Amino acid sequence: MATTTQIHVRARPAHTSGPTYLSYTPDGTKLVTVGSNNTARVYKTGFDGEPTNIDDCQEQNLAVDSTNDFFIAGSEDGTVAKYSFDEMLFEKFLMRCSLPVRDVAISSDGNWCAVSSDELTVKIVKTNDVSSMMYIRDLTKPVKHLSFDPSGKYISLSCTDGIVYFYSLMNNEPELVRKIDDLIRTLETASEISSKIAWHPDGRAFAAPTATRDIQVISRGDWEKQRVFPNGHMGDITALAWSPNGAMLASAGKDRKILLWETKTQSIIAAYNYGNVMDLSWHPSKNLLSFTNTDGEVYIYNDFVPAEHAHLVKLGPQPAPFIHDPLSELSANLRRPNANGHKDVALRGARHGSPDSLDDILGSDIMGDEDDFVVDDDGAGYALGLNGNGKRPGDHLDLFGAPMNKRRVQNWEPQYHECFQPGATPWRGNRKYLCLNLIGFVWTVDQDIHNTVTVEFYDHEFHRDFHFTDTFFYDKACLNENGTLFSCPANKDTPATVFYRPHETWTARADWRTHLPKGEDVTAISLSESFITVTTTSNYVRIYTLFGVPYRVYRQKSSPTVTCASWRDYVLTLGNGPVGADGNTKLLYTIENIKRDEVCQSEDIVALPDGATLKSVFFSDHGDPCIYDSTGVLLTLLHWRHPSQATWIPLLDTKLLSRLASGRKTETYFPIAVADSKFHCIILKGGDQYPYFPRPLLSEFDFQIPLSSSPNPNPDSGDADEDAQNEGDETRKLEGEYVLKSLMTAQQRDLLDSTTGSSAQRSVLARMELEIDKTLLQMMAVECREGEERGMKALELVTLLRDRSVQASGTPVLLPGAETATATAGAGAGALLFPVLRSTNLVREARRDLVCWYNVQVDNIPPIESGGVRTFTMPKSLNESLNQPGMAYTAPEGGRSLDGVKKVSDGYSKEQKDPLRSIKPVSNQGITFAAQDKLPKLPIPELESSMTKYLAALKPLQTVREHAETQQAVEEFLKSEGPDLQERLKKYANGKTSYIEQFWYDSYLNFDNPVVLNLNPFFLLEDDPTPARNNQVTRAASLVVSALSFVRAVRREELPPDTIKGTPLCMYQYSRLFGTARVPTENGCHIGQDPDSKHIVVLCHGQFYWFDVLDSNSDQIMTERDISINLQTIVDDAQQTPIQEAAKGALGVLSTENRKTWSNLRDVITKDENSNNADCLGIVDTALFILCLDYTEPTSGAALCQNMLCGTSQVEKGVQIGTCTNRWYDKLQIIVCKNGSAGINFEHTGVDGHTVLRFASDLYTDTILRFARTINGQAPSLWASSSPDPSKRDPASFGDVSTTPHKLEWDMIPELGIALRFAETRLADLIQQNEFETLDFAGYGKNFMTAMGFSPDAFVQMAFQAAYYGLYGRVECTYEPAMTKVYLHGRTEAIRTVSPESVDFVQKFWAENPPEQKVEALKKACQKHTANTRECAKAQGCDRHMYALFSVWQKALDEDGAEAASISSNGYSSPVEAGSERDPSSAVGSPGRNSILSQESSTRARGNSSPSRPAHSMPHIFADPGWDKLNNTIISTSNCGNPSLRHFGFGPTTGDGFGIGYIIKDDGVSICASSKHRQTKRFVDALEGYLLEIRRVLKATQRRGASPKASRAREAESRPTAGHRVKSRGRVIKANEGGRKSAGTMTPDESAIQSDDEGLGGYGFFDAGMLLQALKARGEGYDEGAANKPSDRATARRREIGKKLRLSEY
Repeated sequence: MATTTQIHVRARPAHTSGPTYLSYTPDGTKLVTVGSNNTARVYKTGFDGEPTNIDDCQEQNLAVDSTNDFFIAGSEDGTVAKYSFDEMLFEKFLMRCSLPVRDVAISSDGNWCAVSSDELTVKIVKTNDVSSMMYIRDLTKPVKHLSFDPSGKYISLSCTDGIVYFYSLMNNEPELVRKIDDLIRTLETASEISSKIAWHPDGRAFAAPTATRDIQVISRGDWEKQRVFPNGHMGDITALAWSPNGAMLASAGKDRKILLWETKTQSIIAAYNYGNVMDLSWHPSKNLLSFTNTDGEVYIYNDFVPAEHAHLVKLGPQPAPFIHDPLSELSANLRRPNANGHKDVALRGARHGSPDSLDDILGSDIMGDEDDFVVDDDGAGYALGLNGNGKRPGDHLDLFGAPMNKRRVQNWEPQYHECFQPGATPWRGNRKYLCLNLIGFVWTVDQDIHNTVTVEFYDHEFHRDFHFTDTFFYDKACLNENGTLFSCPANKDTPATVFYRPHETWTARADWRTHLPKGEDVTAISLSESFITVTTTSNYVRIYTLFGVPYRVYRQKSSPTVTCASWRDYVLTLGNGPVGADGNTKLLYTIENIKRDEVCQSEDIVALPDGATLKSVFFSDHGDPCIYDSTGVLLTLLHWRHPSQATWIPLLDTKLLSRLASGRKTETYFPIAVADSKFHCIILKGGDQYPYFPRPLLSEFDFQIPLSSSPNPNPDSGDADEDAQNEGDETRKLEGEYVLKSLMTAQQRDLLDSTTGSSAQRSVLARMELEIDKTLLQMMAVECREGEERGMKALELVTLLRDRSVQASGTPVLLPGAETATATAGAGAGALLFPVLRSTNLVREARRDLVCWYNVQVDNIPPIESGGVRTFTMPKSLNESLNQPGMAYTAPEGGRSLDGVKKVSDGYSKEQKDPLRSIKPVSNQGITFAAQDKLPKLPIPELESSMTKYLAALKPLQTVREHAETQQAVEEFLKSEGPDLQERLKKYANGKTSYIEQFWYDSYLNFDNPVVLNLNPFFLLEDDPTPARNNQVTRAASLVVSALSFVRAVRREELPPDTIKGTPLCMYQYSRLFGTARVPTENGCHIGQDPDSKHIVVLCHGQFYWFDVLDSNSDQIMTERDISINLQTIVDDAQQTPIQEAAKGALGVLSTENRKTWSNLRDVITKDENSNNADCLGIVDTALFILCLDYTEPTSGAALCQNMLCGTSQVEKGVQIGTCTNRWYDKLQIIVCKNGSAGINFEHTGVDGHTVLRFASDLYTDTILRFARTINGQAPSLWASSSPDPSKRDPASFGDVSTTPHKLEWDMIPELGIALRFAETRLADLIQQNEFETLDFAGYGKNFMTAMGFSPDAFVQMAFQAAYYGLYGRVECTYEPAMTKVYLHGRTEAIRTVSPESVDFVQKFWAENPPEQKVEALKKACQKHTANTRECAKAQGCDRHMYALFSVWQKALDEDGAEAASISSNGYSSPVEAGSERDPSSAVGSPGRNSILSQESSTRARGNSSPSRPAHSMPHIFADPGWDKLNNTIISTSNCGNPSLRHFGFGPTTGDGFGIGYIIKDDGVSICASSKHRQTKRFVDALEGYLLEIRRVLKATQRRGASPKASRAREAESRPTAGHRVKSRGRVIKANEGGRKSAGTMTPDESAIQSDDEGLGGYGFFDAGMLLQALKARGEGYDEGAANKPSDRATARRREIGKKLRLSEY
């Protein structure tokens, strides 16, 4: 209860009226005050006489601080003066500021004085050397208050803009460590209100007055909010001061109150009525507080703390008020100091009056500042202090009367391993992690009367996050795929409790809770697929089933218990064992199989070094126990299934990581899991031992068994020493690989020996043993290079080879330099004699023979069964394809230019480049990729140029303030991180085909959400012009035949390259169009490709069929009639199964799942080795493409577009029978409806719309030309050569093919049925969440737009802007892709449509303005858009460049000094330049789901980062809200089409956006718009209304004499026409010829890019919103044997996959 004191202390006049300030000296002997006059007054403590005056001061002093020897004052005239206490005189000026001084602060050692003024610079001057000064610059507003922390290592700056900055002073220059902008209020510098930081005396926290008049405590360790002193003042706070021991806090406010708070309870214990208080200061040791006011008065208040609370003054140092004080909680890995339950008592102060006391002899501050702050023992974390005699009260004695600390000396106790929960962290602030693993994380927040628990998953599709109020105060948790397990400690009312909550399933969730016996607490819990394990303080191990049935209870031998872990039926428990010589107990472990009641390992010792502790224990994803200790070593247990045979093997010593080799980086690692043969952890910096909020990024490290340390390079060594070192590095690497592979193989063999292993597991073991032999052979090759002195080691390596298949080969192996040694049958590889090599030449020859011998061994190893499925390989890089025989293009880097491209193109005849020119076209293989080697590489824009364009793109989208902040972020970026990232990007791009390509693939392949409606676009073809052919089977067969012709042309390289104005474009994407599939894995997706694919898969009513269509030469083996018969047979067969029944087995729906879920389901599909599901899946993945035969007949344009994009959703009798079940979204799909309407849906990662548009156009064209040839045999052909007529070929020439359709019959295990149900319902939800509308505008088209003098694409883009503005009254971020295929591996660049000109146009258009003004504004907007488009077509936009910079930063986040070029590739590799050796390490998998949008950007508050920060922080430009705004596309558009298409479209890229695909035709515009029910129909109607209205406006201005067409014609006539032809569709818009680049440069000239809209406007689709989703790359290797063709036996088996159908009549 607060006491309002009635005693009113007398005020002492000190200065003239005005603000007055004061300061006690550290020893408390003096009190100094300064004020508005030119006098400083010094009061002696305990003396009531007149103070000493120092009259030679400046006037209007506004700040003062003191040491025992001097004080410093700052005045309004900007001077800072130093005064001596000894002589009571002015000593010197420390500095002079140009503006008034606002605050001064002296460091605890008195060496430094910090000064803030109305300037934007804080100065820190040495008090005894004014020439030594530090500066804190780059502040945006003046600093009102300063304060040093008690150690003097940090300084806080309270800025007038409401931001508090914290700087470290431990280096030569102040370094910003934190910025907090939601703590204090904004103030004027002259305000009487305070925003000063008051550091708690223990230095671990500080208090600050808030805008709500509360006092908030913040911890310095984690910068988290702790306790708050609430509801005290009714007015703004003017001063704060902690008592010297930190037990109390005094505050003054505008409400004319001084409040005294108790730190422990944050409650008011006294209140005093004093007005206008400006400053407070405690005496260092007495119950005395002094304060000043604005009237120039000073109050010296003795016995300020009321008598009933006076004991608080006498307490020793007290801790800051944390919610969960780290000092009150033992770390999970600290030794227990004692075992009898006693707590440490507080340290008492020095005895007064005892000159010989230890404190007087050694000094009272002999111990460190923070060492004095301990957890006291008065029952609530505090201790009573000394009594009046300087003695501690007797209540610190125990029942026996002896001091407890003395009794501890007499009763020695061993040091135990403390119990802990793996994956959990201690409290930090009011939060802690209960569990962190690869499934997700569980965290809790202390809300005083209850906790709130949140469970979040990485896979949001498979599991739903949940959040609940926790009244049990759970302190431990486990999380796996099945459920979440919690436990809480016992309290007064309830015993310890265990609570299990299964994840939501299709059945009712069965939560259960059980209580432990009274007096028993939980020490650790674990959760597996089979059991729940609980270890307790009674040393019991309690086992429960997943539904709460007690399964077993037993007492653990080793005690006290430490922790536990479990996997399937195995439980690992750890406890304290016997005491070692060092007084520490040994840590023992036991592993049991609960279900079989078998003990695998019993009370064996955990291999920990002396003094080390256990950090974590867990099972790997393969079920092997792993531990991580405090020395940073990860170990796994080998042979643990065999009693007494287990051995701890080190997998990784993090101290030896290369990232730490420089010695400049200090970091630790919090273990998470061992999975995918990697160590997953969280990197901790700054001395942290545990991760904290926001959720940190997960990192991963490859295993690296510690064998030896790499020698430090000697800078004085010569080339020979360097070669020797490189040789040693190679040897060490191979030796490490050999030991690691041997370990992994041994663990796999242990698993097979202890279980009934499957054939797949045995195949894996065989492959692992083969990998060991490969490594040994590489080691032998190294030894061969070293000469004859290393021959014996090479001979020993031969004996280590595991493969014995050479015994049956009888292959003689002749090695030169010795007598012939023959490895004959019966001799075997192990008996191979290695000769002693005598010369360097013999060494080289022997090395070649060794490689030949190794090839013999590999060829003789029996092939691993693949289920008869054709090998599914990673796609080759372009250079690999081009370097095949007949394609050896090895032009140097400097040979790349557009002139070179044109020369290559000019080398072919017109007939070769355009087969339609001749009735008998000339075939010339190699034309498709002929120009690839000459194409210029995608240029990296200049950094300043990109920043300028970035600002220009954002300016019309931001407010003035927002844009100013973005400008500041850009300026900082250009001065700080930008140039470095630009250089890293250039270095990374060196040797790559494209600087953006890999980042592009990463953004797609790491996309975890369903691809349907999110990534895959569609094309809707025009109907066949011959109505008789518009039925399903006929149209489908015709399209298949045309598609196969296209496949043949690509594979034979006869497809003429795409061109713009005669310049060939990059054709790389065509090699990725067929036989490819997006394959999900646990760690993201990769693109697989079968380059020899020759079959197609047909989907009908959700059922799968396949048959071969090509031979090994890519020639067609079936006529159109044959294909029609097959398709009709398939349709008839599919109709035999009721559609409701067929829908229950439509596995194509699974391809619409979340990618992680889909990956898991693929494992479920193929897990049974006796099932044919793996074969069926291989048939689908390796097909050329998917043909989908739908049974529906959509009539409207919107319905057709929906059907092609995502299918229809129709539920009958509770079963989904819509066409959404008749798709496979991971591949290229040709979709044909029952009425013959056809379209294409394609997986978008590797190909853009322009590539698929060429495919679609050629399909449509070829169907017309083939029909024409049935009328006139001399009609031209689209193809340079055609397949031989299959009807005239000998069937034997087809090779081993199967032309009869086979139905794939999946084994529908129960898990698949459930998965299908959930996948279908989620897909139906997605479909229902989106709507589609089309507009076939026929009022006018391209001809009218060009006649009016407009670029058609710009004209339509302005239509989107105007329509949106007309509906919503605002402009939004708009995206349009520009094609950049004029460059090697070019994709697209982002055109930002919104510009100041476009904003001006839409505002004028919708206002009451004359038509001429509207038209003029439209012209300027279109001209601006056209200029932007041209820049983007030259790859000079800002989006791709900035995203690449972001990606480079992201990859180098944890690699100080590492090169950005070390970024691994994923899915597709970015091939190195032709002629150079391809890095095999580029063949890796795609990143995991945690990655960097992972993802620092996802774990921080946008826009709240400091302007100066540690090197690892995200650059401000990417934390600035402008970056988010530009990457949050509301209107995503793409112009892609020609007369062969009816519509083109895609889904919206954001929840509140539109996805707009449009085709500009000569006399109309086709538009398909999609959104998540954002009035799409209304938007389309507004768009149509605008198009009609703008035509009226244009015609009105034309009638008034402004005829753009006439004036344009005269303008065109006045220009040179040589070499140029004006096309009838409008004037060719040319660029400034003066801006053309010289030949051979990386930038093509404008004419090569395009004219008018030819090639502009996109031809691609790229979700700009995906740019922030890139994660940390995780490699996953490919099978080296995957590139080999299948054996004849496998091919024969493949013919039997599926049920063979009986052909129908057709």
